[in-house]
Amino acid sequence: MITREEYNKALDIIEAYHKQLNLSNFRHLREQLSPELDRNDFIEYVGGSESQFLTLGNKYRLIRKPDIRHRKVVIENDASKRMITNKRYFKGD
Repeated sequence: MITREEYNKALDIIEAYHKQLNLSNFRHLREQLSPELDRNDFIEYVGGSESQFLTLGNKYRLIRKPDIRHRKVVIENDASKRMITNKRYFKGD
């Protein structure tokens, strides 16, 4: 059995590792969309996608209410086309 001191030291190592890999930011991004968002609301693109039709910092109109169970949102992109993309790349107002 490990001691409390060893346990806390291991947690510190894991936390430092997550900071190094910047994983904590990805977890935070997944939770940025509010469940109160509805159709025609605007969400801001925070980066992460390799799409040429999304611009960092731009706000995009939701075409459909985001589904809490799924990780996708439907937006109108820079080319004014319907686009299904991962919701972790956006934050809601």
